[in-house]
Amino acid sequence: MLSRSQPLAKRLFLLCCWLLSGFHLSGQDAADRSRLWTAYHESTTDTGKLRIMADLAYAYRRNDADSALLIAREVLERSTRIGFSKGRAKALTAEGAALLQKAEYEVAIEKLENAVTLFASLGENGEQARSINELGLVYYQRGELALATNQFETAVKLAQISGDYDQISKCWNNLGIVQRRLGDIAEALELYRRSIQVREEHGLPPEPSTYTSIGNLYNNQRNFEVSLLYYRQALPWLEEMGNRIAYAVTLYNIGTVHEARVKFDSAMIYYQDALRIGQQLGARQINATILEAMGNVRMMESKVEDAERYFREVIQIRDSIGGDQSGQTVALLSLAKLRRSQKDWKEAQEYAEEVVNIARENNSFEDLEEAYDLLSEMKIDQDSSQRAYDFLKLKQEARDSLVTADVADQLARQKVRFEYELEIMNATSKLNEAIQRTQQYRLWGLGIGMLLVSLLVILLFVLNLQRKKTNRRLAVKNEELNGKNRELHFSNQQLETTNNKLQQFVFAASHDLRESLRSITSFSQLLRRKITPDQEDMHHYINYITNGGQRMKKILDDLLSYSRLKLEEDKQELVRTEAIIDSVLSLLEEEVSVADASIEIEGELPKLRGHRPMLEQLFFNVIENCLKYRREGQQPIIHISTFIKDDHLCFQIRDNGIGIEDAYLGHIFDPFYRVHDRLLSGSGLGLAICRRIVELYKGEIWAISEPGVGTTIYFCVPEAEVAALQENEI
Repeated sequence: MLSRSQPLAKRLFLLCCWLLSGFHLSGQDAADRSRLWTAYHESTTDTGKLRIMADLAYAYRRNDADSALLIAREVLERSTRIGFSKGRAKALTAEGAALLQKAEYEVAIEKLENAVTLFASLGENGEQARSINELGLVYYQRGELALATNQFETAVKLAQISGDYDQISKCWNNLGIVQRRLGDIAEALELYRRSIQVREEHGLPPEPSTYTSIGNLYNNQRNFEVSLLYYRQALPWLEEMGNRIAYAVTLYNIGTVHEARVKFDSAMIYYQDALRIGQQLGARQINATILEAMGNVRMMESKVEDAERYFREVIQIRDSIGGDQSGQTVALLSLAKLRRSQKDWKEAQEYAEEVVNIARENNSFEDLEEAYDLLSEMKIDQDSSQRAYDFLKLKQEARDSLVTADVADQLARQKVRFEYELEIMNATSKLNEAIQRTQQYRLWGLGIGMLLVSLLVILLFVLNLQRKKTNRRLAVKNEELNGKNRELHFSNQQLETTNNKLQQFVFAASHDLRESLRSITSFSQLLRRKITPDQEDMHHYINYITNGGQRMKKILDDLLSYSRLKLEEDKQELVRTEAIIDSVLSLLEEEVSVADASIEIEGELPKLRGHRPMLEQLFFNVIENCLKYRREGQQPIIHISTFIKDDHLCFQIRDNGIGIEDAYLGHIFDPFYRVHDRLLSGSGLGLAICRRIVELYKGEIWAISEPGVGTTIYFCVPEAEVAALQENEI
């Protein structure tokens, strides 16, 4: 007859896995799904509809995994088509969660890992936490507890960053279930209570899965009254949420309590209710567990045919799921015991040996021990003492892979009973040799480890000496650099003093020269009044004097302006380029009118941050040159536009004037350089001032020209332009 405690404990041990996948992340309940459908129909944007569809797919993942997959894949296709990355990530999460419900683990991992990567690139911590949590559930299902723990802990950190307390609570619960499976009951209970505390502190509704998990703890400790209290506390919340798979699991848990208390009729009622829901939802894992429990109850009631039917259904379901076959061992062992009770030795041995193969593949020594124990008992029933002993020996090896001296003594006593003393002595000798070799390997390992540690200490000592030498060299170099920096600072101070004195000299000289020019101009005007009618040719000479004085005054003004050019941070402002050009054209209104010039501006010009008078002077000098060097008999056309060069915004001012020979283009920005005759040219400083202004803004200025066709001036002012772009972005 099947032992009541062992299968029940094993089923409850595995139950946490289905609880995790079944309803740990509660998502949306039935009311939320209705709300989501309403929101979907009210949404007016494609991206809004796709986000809601992805949430719907995630909400359907437990109770209708097939519908969840259909919705998620539709969202994925449409989001990919329109380039909506967040929609793709949410759809992948929903798809992976639905595949978890269908026990398609490999594909689920692929989908969820892609979702995690996408959410990470988008900076969506909350969504990323949910995807990582689902990924942890898959690893838990596969028995990879270390990976599952890592995923849950990562999800907790991301949920804390995003302030998602609901997700934090669920992650704590998940970690508690992992600790329960690892056998740390105290730690598991602490994590469950932490999960409940988070929800209470932040006004969140209870999470039924946590109460169910605590119920499982007390159930395994055979504290049935407390476990029933927690199970029944979870049931109404699950019913309100519409979470049918979780409801079915909780019914199953209550059934296990009645089974353990030998209330078989009550246990079967709860199992049948749970199975009916599981079959409606297509939850194969939980269905197999429920059928296994029903088979155990029927075995304890000696209803062999019913028990066998249930166990065969379990094996059929687990075969259809594929992957790890360790979940089949309980059903196979039960079938083996059934056949043994019917003295069908051949089939009973086949079932037991199949358990052996599965247990060896999965390193399940507990299952291996139970299978060998059953095989040994069957051989005793058949009066085959030698084979019985062989299986007992294998059972002992399964209990502890390194046979100790006590185990060897026990095997020796069993050898006396079964007359196999020689074989046991040989086995003991081989074991001792293995132990000696192991000890030798450990000694060698210890010696090598100590040698490596010694070498590491020596290496660290040498590196420390080298570091000290390097630090001393660096200190010397730093002192040398400090000395050079002091010299450079002194030189900079001297240079600044010299520049200030030079500027003062230019100002004083310019002032004195302007006084002299005013005197010359004034006396030339007085002289003009003294000219008699017979001295009319003197007007020609006086005009030369007057024009020369005016040009000299212009040169002095430009020279003074050139010497004073510098950036003043407190006078920087954000100004529209169109406003600068309007101001320049108002100053050149008479020249534009006389020349009948056309000013064309292409597109919208950017804003610039800088000293407005300085920027106005830059555009003034360039546009004035375009008007001054126009072709006779042709309307001047000045075209202003922008372009990108080396990721910087640049200006282009093109005219249709007389043009410049290539030989002179390299000098037109030099101070006092004139291409044309003195009467047509200005001070010779206009373009030099332009270059100085552009250089102050860390830019460059250049020109291209074709004689008789026109000239184009290009300039970039990166510092002014970058500041303007940043201001626009703010």
